[in-house]
Amino acid sequence: MKRNRERKYIWNFLKAAVVIGVALALLMPGSAAFANYGKTAKVQASVNTVVAATTIFTIENPPVDFEVVDADPFDGFGDNGPYSTFNDALLGTFGECRSMAEFDISPFSVPPGEFISVATFEVKITEIDVFGLGVDGETPESLAVDGYVGNGLEELSDFEAGDGNVLDSVDTPDPQIGQVLSFDVTSFVTDLVNSQEQYVGLTIRAETFGGLWVTEGGVFPKLTIETIPEPEPDLDCSGTLSWTEVSPGEIVAGQFLVANIGDSTSTLSWNIESYPSWGVWSFTPSSGSGLTPEMGAITVGVEVTAPDQQNQQFTGEIKIVNTEDSNDFDTISVSLKTPVSIPQNKLLIDSWFLSILERFPHAFPILRQMLGY
Repeated sequence: MKRNRERKYIWNFLKAAVVIGVALALLMPGSAAFANYGKTAKVQASVNTVVAATTIFTIENPPVDFEVVDADPFDGFGDNGPYSTFNDALLGTFGECRSMAEFDISPFSVPPGEFISVATFEVKITEIDVFGLGVDGETPESLAVDGYVGNGLEELSDFEAGDGNVLDSVDTPDPQIGQVLSFDVTSFVTDLVNSQEQYVGLTIRAETFGGLWVTEGGVFPKLTIETIPEPEPDLDCSGTLSWTEVSPGEIVAGQFLVANIGDSTSTLSWNIESYPSWGVWSFTPSSGSGLTPEMGAITVGVEVTAPDQQNQQFTGEIKIVNTEDSNDFDTISVSLKTPVSIPQNKLLIDSWFLSILERFPHAFPILRQMLGY
């Protein structure tokens, strides 16, 4: 039934070989993929499995990172700074200090056939005994990260630029010096990449009373973007359509199944590309989208009006195609047979002859035996 499956497996194998070749090239010493960007921006590639690779893009300790203080008045707006150091996440009685980092993502692009699977923002705790703005060594219960569209400049207004756009929060009940905190910023980074924004602005702040230092240095603060291949759907159809003894012009019905047997979470869009030229056909539905392996197979109802021809055997196939990959298709075999037309006068003669046999049950014994009557 699946005529093209072997060809598709070969195609997937070739794609996997290309991915592995690219990954090995990227890992070669001196590769352009390891060229520094900003302070220490790096692109890396590594192979997870034979058929799937992960591309990792990392920006470490970006050149635009700073902090802003809200105090005098303590009103939710930046008043002092910006100070060119990424350091404090502090919420006190008399004010607040937040640290911002703006990552230039213009060198990054999603490889063809892949999507952003995860984006993480990481900072490292460098001090837990923090004082100022009413804080006397207390530590917050959690830190949060807000997102905003940056412009590559250190500005007071960046203090509140991410208000209302909380991306993630990490509990800090027992913070330790050297502890790395990781925040999930996947959706926000994906949106900015898709809209072709240049800078991802990320603000780290204390959610409750207290303070921590997350001083820049080494590789921190750090933004990591990972991409993986898009999950591939795989069209599969099952069933046959066969009708016999169908009168010319008669409408007959049947059904077949359409399923996505591809990668988990993949979505399939399909349609009926062709069907036999004989008869009048209708399909319910004739196309679909968003079909996942988890949904199972869907039923396609078929109705056909038989051609106006006697004593004929009609055959053919219905072709169903993945609308995003013309090489992924399947077919359903079809056959329809119309009976021989018996003239009306012959039917009358046959009826008359049978009535004679019934009227004279002992007549024509040899003929009765031949006819099995």
